[in-house]
Amino acid sequence: MGKPIVRDCACRGNDAGFAHTSCIIKYAKQKCEQALSPDTFTMPWEQCPICHQDYQNDLAIQLAGAFVSFAEITYDHPRNDLIDKMKIMDALRLHIQSIRSGLLSRWEKVNSAKHEIEILIHKLLEKVDRAKEEHDMKGWVHMDPTTTEFRKYKHICSAYEAYGYICFGQLYLLSNSEESTNFKISCYEKAREIYQSVGVEHLSKHMTDEIARARAKLEGNYEGDLIGTKKRYYSSLEDWGENSTQSIMMGISYAASLRLANCSIKAERLVTKLIAISRRVYGDEHRCYKIPCKLLNQCKSRFIHKLSPKSGGNVFVFGPRYKALHYVNDGTDCLVNGPISGTSPFNEDEEGQTFRIASSQFFPAIGCPVICHGLMNASHLNGKLGDVRSVSVAKDSGGTLRLGVYFEDESLKTAAVKPENLRIAFDLPSV
Repeated sequence: MGKPIVRDCACRGNDAGFAHTSCIIKYAKQKCEQALSPDTFTMPWEQCPICHQDYQNDLAIQLAGAFVSFAEITYDHPRNDLIDKMKIMDALRLHIQSIRSGLLSRWEKVNSAKHEIEILIHKLLEKVDRAKEEHDMKGWVHMDPTTTEFRKYKHICSAYEAYGYICFGQLYLLSNSEESTNFKISCYEKAREIYQSVGVEHLSKHMTDEIARARAKLEGNYEGDLIGTKKRYYSSLEDWGENSTQSIMMGISYAASLRLANCSIKAERLVTKLIAISRRVYGDEHRCYKIPCKLLNQCKSRFIHKLSPKSGGNVFVFGPRYKALHYVNDGTDCLVNGPISGTSPFNEDEEGQTFRIASSQFFPAIGCPVICHGLMNASHLNGKLGDVRSVSVAKDSGGTLRLGVYFEDESLKTAAVKPENLRIAFDLPSV
């Protein structure tokens, strides 16, 4: 029986883009042999020749692996010149990139692929070190920037060496432990040092921003992380436009940072926009569509805390956290599931008990979108949508619980609202 045809690009319809993996590899080899520049050398392994978009998922990984094998067999001969060495580095870089990109849509497999990525990064950096030694490049960095030697040295350092250290750091992108974050920072500092040595100032500054983001997250300062991701997203929009895969992936990162900073409404609206763009431009089988869809499901999670009476009075304290599903009995009760462990807004659904709870016995957790209602002294806020950003107990006789609400309408001031004057916004109203 013949092997099945595949299509993991942005082609659509019943005919376009389908091919056997072996045929795509054969085509890429032929194009490689005809290539006159580094871009045209790598492109057949990276992009579909019909839709001109990157291959993705398992197909991208298979092609990149075949590219490495082809490059090593064809160009890794004794005393090969620097251009041949760089072709192998290009193949290794694409293989690293394809595995990392494929994992973004399957976050649960990140740890299982770390070892494979680490091996490839080590291999890439070994190729860089060997090239520097065999071509005696120690003095190239001090040459005139217009010389061929300096330009080649600059490319090797920035495109391969610094890239390798950045990838090492990004292996720990999803980990917020102190040890992982410090390792990530050290990798970014090494990449920044390399960029500075060859005069790539914009990438050096980018590394400075990434280091600041990592340190901010380590300190629990998600506002600092948010500033960095917002800057990167809008820079990508300016450079590439909103339809590019680069901008969509940067938008996903920005939305995740918004969610961590408890700007849940902005996060959900941005992800919804990214999904619409991705589906229109790339179709519903592309990773640029699947990844934000998964994030949107997480953004739509609404968490609450049960109120537990404190013995000896009417003051309430924090109880367990639950996932709110929807209101019942005209809002007098709510269906919830849990308890939910941890505090992350990205908790996957957990197996827990589903039951009803009276609306008077819980309050929306920090980060939960809410709508004000029943306010007498601030009636202009009734019907207004906002995020819960803080919880406090008023210094009155009853020790009333107050939730700090930041409104989507930024012309409105933040308000401290009682839980009974808030309803969970399970579905955001249209803008």
